[in-house]
Amino acid sequence: MIVVGFDGSDHARRALGWATEQARMRGVELRVVTAIPKASASFWPAMPAVDSEGTEKRTRQQIDAAIRELGDALEGVRVTRQVVREEHPARALCRAAEDAELLVVGSRGRGGFSGLMLGSTSQQATAYAPCPVTVVREEH
Repeated sequence: MIVVGFDGSDHARRALGWATEQARMRGVELRVVTAIPKASASFWPAMPAVDSEGTEKRTRQQIDAAIRELGDALEGVRVTRQVVREEHPARALCRAAEDAELLVVGSRGRGGFSGLMLGSTSQQATAYAPCPVTVVREEH
């Protein structure tokens, strides 16, 4: 199985495409994992509580749309989706990858530090994942 992290960003979409190709070539399942962090992790304590059910529904719709965009590239690939609620994305990805042969992440996600070469989630995944990790970078 190949696990790919997906947060809806352009980097995550590229990672999903690359992971799909690898899953097809290897003949293994592709698991698309998205983590919805705890509302308490917000830097803005005055913000209203997060509607986690609504967020999860929108997240699943976003995953489904990205998978549909892959079209024929998915032929022969079994895809499963996993939305993890209230867990840090890097931790959720590492737990999901416990029985995977590969974890794939984009180099940056939705974080606000666009000048960084590697986002915090991808950096932590490379440090702590229980399997090999591929970080898919921007196309130049």
